[in-house]
Amino acid sequence: MIIAQISDTHIALDTPDADRRMRDFENTIADVNALDPAPDVIVHTGDIVHNGRPEEYAEAVRILAKARAPVYVIPGNKDERANLLAAFSPRGYLRPGSDFVQYSVEDYPVRLIAVDTLNTASNKGDFCPERAKRLIDLIDAEATKPVAVFAHHPPFDVPVGPDPNNFETPEMMARLREALQHSGRVAAVFSGHVH
Repeated sequence: MIIAQISDTHIALDTPDADRRMRDFENTIADVNALDPAPDVIVHTGDIVHNGRPEEYAEAVRILAKARAPVYVIPGNKDERANLLAAFSPRGYLRPGSDFVQYSVEDYPVRLIAVDTLNTASNKGDFCPERAKRLIDLIDAEATKPVAVFAHHPPFDVPVGPDPNNFETPEMMARLREALQHSGRVAAVFSGHVH
């Protein structure tokens, strides 16, 4: 199975480089479409837009509609859950009104599980006990396939940047790591945020 990951496109309509950001995003989708062999799926690991506004999501949806492979999204620290859900719910894999954007995709030889690390009060990630339980439940729901997990914030220290821990507290990062290691069936973890 081939998974194309994109992240941190930060679409904004009111910045001096707004046109460049959209053009770069469109070029990225064109490049992914041109891959041979083609990816089975594309997963955007967050910070789809920069201000969380509906009009920014409308542009992101327009650009992602050009993708040849199915596209799945999760929120990053710059995203706004309600507006993201409103924009992408018509694709059928998200539930509007959810507290967190966590879901699984069962249509492939590898199960795809999306994890919500959005912290509404900080750019750093959050991973509360409720999200940990949901992740463990999603992992345990099916036991025959390997699992790939997608989270915006990396569940490990990243030595570049001002702070290696990209979560609000080390305990939150440890909670995510422990949930990922719960079953031993998580084959890959994809994350964004650090760029």
